[in-house]
Order: sequence, then structure tokens, then C-alpha cells
Amino acid sequence: MLQIAICDDNRADGQMMKALLSESLQIMGEPGCCHIFQNGKALEYEVEDGQDFDLLFLDIELGDEDGFLLAKRLQSSLPASLLIFVSSYEKYVYDSFKLQPFRFLPKRCLTQMLSETLSAAVAELKRRENRFLLVENGQGAEKIPLEAITYIRQRGKYACIAKADGSRNRVRRTLKSLSEELPEEQFFQIDRGYLCNVTKVTQLKNDKLTLTTGEELYVSSARMRELKDKVMEYWIREKKI
Repeated sequence: MLQIAICDDNRADGQMMKALLSESLQIMGEPGCCHIFQNGKALEYEVEDGQDFDLLFLDIELGDEDGFLLAKRLQSSLPASLLIFVSSYEKYVYDSFKLQPFRFLPKRCLTQMLSETLSAAVAELKRRENRFLLVENGQGAEKIPLEAITYIRQRGKYACIAKADGSRNRVRRTLKSLSEELPEEQFFQIDRGYLCNVTKVTQLKNDKLTLTTGEELYVSSARMRELKDKVMEYWIREKKI
């Protein structure tokens, strides 16, 4: 069942979104449950208690809370979730690019755009279901969703897989063998010993890139031009705003 979080400090707006989403889910024949939160703390408490969400509909202005900071924390806790910003203030649309949301919806267009956005989000979630990296360790094996990986670093005979939630997987594999199992349009070698998930890049500046986690990685001058092309191609392809 699809789990949807709606976070909006305006109770009426939250209820309206829930009604529109519930109606669209019924039309699509997609089972789902919508949870309304009037502040970010309540939503984060729910996540800390183990509740997972597939879709996050977040207002940007949440009283005294910053919706962008909330979104950044949730992306670390729920790296596989799709983030959709909803706001009455379209001036925020360009600032939202740094967090790479799935969509940005102006509140004035909710009635016209919400159903199509939900349909596209469900299709994207289904596309991602079978996109994972299978790794083995001393305790067994683990399926790591590609969307959860930020970068992979080679150190001697081991590779360290860094994930959006801050955790790491250390595996006895070479970077070359791992890269052969990863889609080349998504993972790119930025320097000797480093593979980066280009969908997690928020900024390229001089000889460094910034990830959604805030981490910075060095990019060799020989690879920067191709990396820029790949990142720009992704931004243009995925930014459906």
C-alpha cells in the first residue's frame, strides 16, 4: 500500500490535498493511505518511530519551520521517497532545485496538476522497485536501492558504499566490478577510486561537487567536463516543473 505524507500548517489545504489524492488513488485503482501533519516535527517523530513514506508532499513555509531544511533531513532518513514541494509562493521554485524534488506544485494549480503528478510518481516508484545493487558481506547479503547510494569509494581491496542516510557498506569488491553492475547514465567515475551517483549532485563548482547530503567530493579536471554534461542532462530530463 502506498504511504503518503502531507505536511502543511494550513489545515484546510492539507485536507484538500488528502481529498484530491484519495480520489485520484481510487480512480487509479491504487491502494494508498494519506497521513496529514501540520508541522515538520510531528512528521519526523513518525519517521523516527519507523513509519516509512513513499511520497512526501511538503509545504515550504511551515510557520516558524523551514520546509527546505525539513526536506533535507527527510531525504537522509527516507532516501527512497519521492519529494514533492507544494507552495503558494512560486518564488521558491528555483531554490527547490538544490534538493532535487520530483515536482514543485503551486497551490493555485493543485486541482489541475495533482492527479497527473500522483500518476507520474507512482510510475516512478514502480520503475525503481527493481533498481538495486546486491552486495555480500560476512553476515549475508543486502539489496541496496540505487537511489540510496550517493557515492562509492575504493580503499585497497575494499569498496565503501556511502548512502544518503549516512550509513556505509564495506564490501570486498573492486570499483570496476561494481561499476559493471550499475547504470552508466547514473553512476560516473569522478576520480581514481570514486564513483558518484549523478542524481545526487546538487552543485558543481571549480574542482568539486556537492551532494544532497552536503558532502563535497573532488573531481579530476579530466572528468569534470563529462560530469557536467551528465549532470545537466539529468537535471533537464528530470526537472518536470
